[in-house]
Amino acid sequence: MDYKNADWIRQELWDKHRVAVDDKSKTWSHGGDFGPNGTFRWTDNGPINPRRNQERAKRDWRKVGMYSKSEYSEAIENPDDEEEVWNLIHDRLEARRVKDYDVADLIKDHLYQEYQVSVDDQLRQWSVGGEFEE
Repeated sequence: MDYKNADWIRQELWDKHRVAVDDKSKTWSHGGDFGPNGTFRWTDNGPINPRRNQERAKRDWRKVGMYSKSEYSEAIENPDDEEEVWNLIHDRLEARRVKDYDVADLIKDHLYQEYQVSVDDQLRQWSVGGEFEE
């Protein structure tokens, strides 16, 4: 398999035509939107959740299990971002559930880069600053 060439083609499709490809579901999307119930939407600035501003109670956590915020977590710099962090945590879990580990890793990296959020899958917790209960 020529993964390097395949990655180059994927990037060219996005950069020139705004076509995103999801290998796991074997689908593509013009504009990167995989539908209202899609796990994520591709953008130049990383993945975003199409369910932003949706009430947390309406999300189906049963399929992926609940994570919690570590009691040792620092405060999020902008409190309005906490909702987006929860959405991205959910999206990451959904990506892991469908075994799309590349996307899960991208979301995990995005959480850290944008919000300084670390995720501990063993403890099923997230934390600003990376402090967890043991």
